[in-house]
Amino acid sequence: MKRTTSFTLLILSLLFSHFIIFSFKLSEGFESIGFKFQLFPLLAFTEHHSGNQFLTSSIIGYILFAVFLLTNFMRAIAATPKSFYIALILCVASILFELYSFVCEYTGNDSGRYLRIGFPLFVLCYYVFNAIYKGETMQFREDNVARNEKHGK
Repeated sequence: MKRTTSFTLLILSLLFSHFIIFSFKLSEGFESIGFKFQLFPLLAFTEHHSGNQFLTSSIIGYILFAVFLLTNFMRAIAATPKSFYIALILCVASILFELYSFVCEYTGNDSGRYLRIGFPLFVLCYYVFNAIYKGETMQFREDNVARNEKHGK
């Protein structure tokens, strides 16, 4: 995957997992609560009762993070395996948590559990991104220097 495509995927992941939130309910059919732009909290988790008696679209961002990680699998393993595995585990766990919340809401057992891990997951994936594309950027600069020297610039 190209550097710009990967970076775009990361930015979209951050937007949909953290900043742009679409809230809805499923317990009595689909009921839209609305869109909101959210800055805080940067990290939050509530497994039991809370005032958030609705679901959010943050799973879309988590899925985009998973797409980023899986499309860069081989390069990430070579560049920074520990960070990659941590990011992958957090990403899969957040997707599973959101799916569990969907099932609980659909069956009417939702007590307001939520997980907000979009920003920390972005930071970790950005670290993986930098590790993957660091050498490629350096190679690009070295190619430009060699080309300029060849043409006498």
